[in-house]
Amino acid sequence: MNQQKDNCSLAEGKILELDAGNTRLKWRVVEGGQLVDAGYLINTDNWQRKLPILIDGLGKIVSARASLVSGEEKKALLTTVIRDQCGIDIRFASTCQSMGNITLPYNLGVDRWLAILAAERKHPNQMKLVVDCGTALTLDVVAANGHHLGGYIAPGLGLMAQALHANTADLMLVEKRTDSDALGKTTADCISRGNLAMTTAFVCTQAQKYSNALVCLSGGDGEYIKPFITSPVDYQPDLVMDGLALALP
Repeated sequence: MNQQKDNCSLAEGKILELDAGNTRLKWRVVEGGQLVDAGYLINTDNWQRKLPILIDGLGKIVSARASLVSGEEKKALLTTVIRDQCGIDIRFASTCQSMGNITLPYNLGVDRWLAILAAERKHPNQMKLVVDCGTALTLDVVAANGHHLGGYIAPGLGLMAQALHANTADLMLVEKRTDSDALGKTTADCISRGNLAMTTAFVCTQAQKYSNALVCLSGGDGEYIKPFITSPVDYQPDLVMDGLALALP
């Protein structure tokens, strides 16, 4: 991949960036400010076996940085594998109450903070709704002066489908995403479209409250939600990793 990443470090050599979330370990390699490779592992994969194989195939890594919300066990494993395979210590981002133009009223999760940093870098001095659509859906309202006004954490599309399946007698688990919010004509459609409609209604309602705000949309499910957001939207799938170079240059 040759997509230019203006927020990536211009340091010499390959930099490994990791986003260890609740469901997946997303990774990418940047070199000379360009994205050169990317992929992911599922959290249920055998990281101890697969990570060394993955890293061996990436060439010489000179630096590694990560966002991690998946627990201390995963953190220890990443630290050990990176040290053994690359001979370097991985750096983990942590939330700062104030950095650049951004000020926080409380200690946000590091993934939310990194996404806000990246959104602010791309759209400075503009009010924003930073929406990350992953396992959980997070929405953070950031004023034009960089002050975090508050936010929400809600179940993502996958979690909503799992909750319906786990807590009802007859509803199946629907994992396939939908491209429509029209009335469902089958049970599966009713579930997937209902979850989509709830999610987009939530985001659109907040966007209407802050009519001058840009919706900065990110995360794996962002591409499914974007067509149904009626306010101005900028979709960047990896805002969390985009923020790593700002937090850990």
